[in-house]
Amino acid sequence: MKQLRGIIPALLTAVHEDGSINDDGIREIIENGIQNGIGGIFALGSCGEFTAYTLEEKAHILDVIMEQTAGRVPVVAGCGAPSTREVLRLCKMAESKKADYAAVVTPYYIAPTQDDIYEHYRIISENCSLPILLYNIPPRTGLCISPELLGRLKELPNIAGIKDSSGDLELFRQYMTYNSEDFQVIMGIDGLFLDAFKLGAAAAVSGPANALPGNQVGIYRNFVEGNLKEAERYQAKFMKFKKVLGLAPGPTIAKEAANIVGLHAGPPVSPLRRPSGEVWEQLNAVLHEEFADCFVK
Repeated sequence: MKQLRGIIPALLTAVHEDGSINDDGIREIIENGIQNGIGGIFALGSCGEFTAYTLEEKAHILDVIMEQTAGRVPVVAGCGAPSTREVLRLCKMAESKKADYAAVVTPYYIAPTQDDIYEHYRIISENCSLPILLYNIPPRTGLCISPELLGRLKELPNIAGIKDSSGDLELFRQYMTYNSEDFQVIMGIDGLFLDAFKLGAAAAVSGPANALPGNQVGIYRNFVEGNLKEAERYQAKFMKFKKVLGLAPGPTIAKEAANIVGLHAGPPVSPLRRPSGEVWEQLNAVLHEEFADCFVK
């Protein structure tokens, strides 16, 4: 099993203006990230707008990703769905594409109990050969994996770690009591990256790292090299971007930021729309004023 280390972009699914998948745009974002030192790719998650794509489209997207990464960095394939049956279909597809991990978000919309969640992951773990990364994102699912449940889940076969996007540092701290070489606890909130690294996390998943890989990698790289002041500078710089990140829903800002810095991410998938007016002006301003070094030459 390839260990996950460093900054892992939650890959945007680049599209053309008509919404069709832009293979070259996906390749471009990946290559820009690799050249800036990213540690992996997290595909078909929230920033990848996984809810918008069919199984066949997801398979095509993974084909493009696997071909472009070519073994240079590990690939985590998002296999999230509300039903256990659909997750298993996605996991089989990810296995066939030779992804390195399958990420499985908690079942959303149906409001299962903690015991239901356990059974969901038990069935998946027994029927998927890939290492499985649990995905906790309560703001999107309405569910939270409790520390007690995590202790049970980590004992299941193939459960290799958890990505936590709760935004709750105390919960993350409790999760970290289970962190080991065999079970990785990964931060999914950019504003908490440095806190997570100080607690011992070895990896973080980042939507903004599509547009700003150099900055986000700067947080991690300087921390592991012992340059704490420089790591803090990169983290503080990101917080200026964070002020505009929440001005539009979903991956809208992350995607438009990628467009502004010179990548070809395209628009968000309908019903989301590109930012405009004052929101776009604020985003454009902070990118030009603070992140000129991240623009694609």
